[in-house]
Amino acid sequence: MQINPLGKSRFKPVTMLVPGWREITAYTPHGVIVAKGQTNCFKLLEKLQFHNLYVSNSLKDLLNTTGSNYWQAEIWKGKVTTMSLDGTKVRVNSLRRILDET
Repeated sequence: MQINPLGKSRFKPVTMLVPGWREITAYTPHGVIVAKGQTNCFKLLEKLQFHNLYVSNSLKDLLNTTGSNYWQAEIWKGKVTTMSLDGTKVRVNSLRRILDET
């Protein structure tokens, strides 16, 4: 059995997202970015695909930014924990209930 070391780890900047109706605000280490409109929200999320993306509240609010047809949810213990934007590498995690049942 051959054991190889893990690959080189890369630092991914952390970005906090605040979704709204056809609007999203991204708090990045470089400043605040606001996108309004369905296509602008999609383009902004594509730009941030190599960031660690988080929302502080419910992930369901992301459905209002680009439309529900673009998102796929992952469920753990009956609750949505991560949402992925179809066709991209965008994954958004929720910080809600992060310390529940630990």
